[in-house]
This record gives sequence, structure tokens and C-alpha cells, in this order.
Amino acid sequence: MDATNSPSMKPRSNSRIALLVVWIVAALVSIPAVLALKFVSGNAGWYAVMLMLGGVVPLGVWMLLGFIPLFILRDYDSNLVWAWAGLAMVFIGFIIGGANLPDFGDTGPAGVPAWWRGNEDAATMTGMLFLGISAVGHVLWLVSCIVYAVKSHRQQPPVL
Repeated sequence: MDATNSPSMKPRSNSRIALLVVWIVAALVSIPAVLALKFVSGNAGWYAVMLMLGGVVPLGVWMLLGFIPLFILRDYDSNLVWAWAGLAMVFIGFIIGGANLPDFGDTGPAGVPAWWRGNEDAATMTGMLFLGISAVGHVLWLVSCIVYAVKSHRQQPPVL
């Protein structure tokens, strides 16, 4: 019996796939959660930032700690680099877009963040632009993570 069909050898890809699935679910839940906060709250821009800082960002740090062994072993290909770029687009677009978007249900200068000095149209356009960047980042992230997980699942684990 060689090392490739030994029952004691567990494929390393299962833990990677589980980590990627947890991170993808956290990203997909974050945008609807902030939009729901904006519907029910008068000061949702700060709630959006707190949700990111208190929930999604620590989860991202935890995931980064899970990926450190992959970086040490150089066990990643260029698809994971695209996932990191997509993740950066998600966070940057989501935080800036969520903070700039006027609160739903409020009209006039009171519903616009203070740094826009009552310019509701500019705040809406900027918020939507950055939420669009975040949406593109989500798609890039999902596709690259799925491709990476499928490719790493198909590869035979190295014999140490």
C-alpha cells in the first residue's frame, strides 16, 4: 500500500473548502444585513461600519490566520490572488458605499451623511458607485474561490 491510497491520508482540501465557504457566506450576508439596518434605522451609516468592524472584518482576520499555512507551504495559485483582490473590493466598496448612501425613508438634507452638506444626489451616486464596486468584488471573489476550491480538491495531496 503506497501513500496515495493509504486510509490514514486525509485530503487537505476539505478544510480549505470549509474555510472558503464560511468566508463566502459571511460576505454574502453582510450586504443584506446593512441594507436592512438602513431601512430600520436613522443612523445606519455608523451601524454599517460597526457591523463590518465587529463581524466581517474579524472573520476575515480569522480566515487569514487559516490561510497562513497555505502561504508558508506556497500551496496556492493565481486564482487565490484574484480572491484577495475581490475581497479588497468588497470591503472598500461596502464600507465607503454604505457610509455614503443616504438612509432609506429619510428625505432631504437630514438623511444625508454630514460630509455631503445636504447634497443628496451626490451622496446617492457615490454610495451606489461604491456598492457597485463591492458587488463586482463579490462576484470576482466567489468565482475565484470556487475555482480555487475545485482545483485544490482535484489535486492529489503531496506525500510528506
